[in-house]
Amino acid sequence: MFHENSIFVSQNHARRHNSDSFVYNGLDWDDYGDTNFVKKDEYFHFLANAAWKVKNLKGAIKAC
Repeated sequence: MFHENSIFVSQNHARRHNSDSFVYNGLDWDDYGDTNFVKKDEYFHFLANAAWKVKNLKGAIKAC
């Protein structure tokens, strides 16, 4: 059981625990600047739990 003031990390997570308190995203996208799709980079960001199959790490690697 969670404390009544719990805030969940997603709407789905909140619903699974009979709550409607959640945050949309903890990232400030302004910190990352504009994306340049023309320039090739030597890295990529994967903002998810790589162990979760539903997060599609293999698809992200293939896209890079």
